[in-house]
Amino acid sequence: MRILSVHYDVLLLLTMGWAPFRLRTLSKSLLWLLGLVHAVLSCARFVSFSVSKLPMNLLTLDPELAYKLDEAQDLSLLVRAGVPLLRFIPCYHLIYLLMSLSAWSFAGEHVYFFHLFDIILLSSLLKVTLRSIQGQGLSLASTGMLWLLIMYSFAMVGHQHFRDDFPDGECRNVTTCIAFVMNFGLRAGGGLGDYLRGGGEGHSEGLGRGVFDTIYFILSTVVMANIVSGIIIDAFGESRDKRNEVLLDQKNNCFVCSLPAAKFDRADRLTGFRHHYKRMHNMWAYVYFVAYLKLKDPTELTGTEDYVKAAVVRHSIDWLPVLRASMGAGERKELREDISAE
Repeated sequence: MRILSVHYDVLLLLTMGWAPFRLRTLSKSLLWLLGLVHAVLSCARFVSFSVSKLPMNLLTLDPELAYKLDEAQDLSLLVRAGVPLLRFIPCYHLIYLLMSLSAWSFAGEHVYFFHLFDIILLSSLLKVTLRSIQGQGLSLASTGMLWLLIMYSFAMVGHQHFRDDFPDGECRNVTTCIAFVMNFGLRAGGGLGDYLRGGGEGHSEGLGRGVFDTIYFILSTVVMANIVSGIIIDAFGESRDKRNEVLLDQKNNCFVCSLPAAKFDRADRLTGFRHHYKRMHNMWAYVYFVAYLKLKDPTELTGTEDYVKAAVVRHSIDWLPVLRASMGAGERKELREDISAE
C-alpha cells in the first residue's frame, strides 16, 4: 500500500510536469488503474484490520463474551449480545479507505497526498512523537485557550485605541479585528507591530503603541510560543526515555523469566544469555504455544496443557517461569533470583 501510494504520487508529478501529451494520455489511464487497485487494497486492509483487532477490542470491553466468541467462532454472538460494533471501527483505516475511494472516483488525484502519511506507521520514532503530543493533548488545549484569550484581549484593545493603525481597514469592527489579530499575530515574527501602521515618535499614541506592541510580542510571540514548544519537547523527551528504558530492559533482562543477562553469562560463558533467550525462553515460542492450546481439541489436551490453558483463561501467569530458568550445557543448572539478597 505504501509503495503503491509513493509510485502513484511520483507518476502524478511526472504527468503534471514536463511529460509530453502522448505520455500524459497514457499516464491518465495508468493513474486510473492504480487508483482502482489502491481503493481495492484499502478496502481489504480496512476489513482485515477490523477483523484482526476485534478480539482484542472485545476483550477490553467484555472479556467473558470475548472467550465465548473465541470458542464458538460465530460473529453473530456480537449481534445477539447487542455489542456496539461501531466502537471497534478503526478510524484511521476508515478515513484512509474513504480518501482512497474519493480520490479515485470524484475528488481528484491530489487527495492521494494523505496516503503518504502512512509512512508514520513504519517509523517507531515518528509514532513515539505523535503519541507524546497526543498524551499532552489536555495541556496543549489549555495553553491554546489561554493563547486565544490573550489575542482576543489585544484585539479588543486594538479595536478601541488603535483602530486606524490596522492596514486596509481590517479593524472596522470587532469581528474582523479579532480575525486579523489571530491570523497575523500568530505568524508575525515580531508580533503585531510588523503589520500595524502609525504610532510614530512625538505623537501621543506613540508610547501607547510601543507598549501595546511590546507586551503583545512578549506574551504571545515569546512566552506562549515557547510554552507550547516546551510542552511538546518535554513530552517527546519523556516518551523517548520510556522507550529507551523498555529497550534497555529487553536487552539486559529475559522477557519471560525477568532474570538479568549477567546471571546467564556468569553461569555459562559458552552459551550465556543469547542462547537462553533464543532457545530456552523464546517469547514467540510461548505465543505459539498459547495459540496451539486455543486451536487444539479440549478433549485431547494433556494435564499440563489443560493447566496452562486454564491459567491463560484466568489471565494468570502462574504457569510462566518467572524468576526461574534452566540452562542445559552438559549438566542442568537451575538459576533462581535471590530476591532477599537484592
